[in-house]
Amino acid sequence: MNKIIFLLVLFLSVGMMGCDDKEEKKDNNTPGNKGIIGTWKCVGFGNAETNKVKPIKSQDCNKCYILRLNADGTVGGKSSTNEVQGHFEVDLKLKKLKVSIGVRTYINEYLDGNLYLETINKVTHYSLSKENELLLYYNDKKEYLLFSLKK
Repeated sequence: MNKIIFLLVLFLSVGMMGCDDKEEKKDNNTPGNKGIIGTWKCVGFGNAETNKVKPIKSQDCNKCYILRLNADGTVGGKSSTNEVQGHFEVDLKLKKLKVSIGVRTYINEYLDGNLYLETINKVTHYSLSKENELLLYYNDKKEYLLFSLKK
């Protein structure tokens, strides 16, 4: 009888250890657990000290200056003429973001295309606004790329 009780207690103990909350615990460095995931369109270059934004040239091009941040940490999108791809790392506590992209096609950039590509690889931090805007900071957080959520 003692063996049966012992085995029953053992099975229940092991069974309870296998159960855990249904809520997934996510690492702060895991992309996908906050609102930066999505497709964004760059609308300008901002200055954090003056709060002025210079609109990106050729802003009316719906397919240009697109940045797609995927939950698996990959990046896709388009500059003024080229398709881009790469990856990103995010630290949600410190609002740090590192984006590494390269071009998949090699067509000469026009207007702000080169500046966009150079700047995006310099990003160190980010912030989200309530207006569905993503700010990607560079140059010691003095300047930023302003993105709006693409619908």
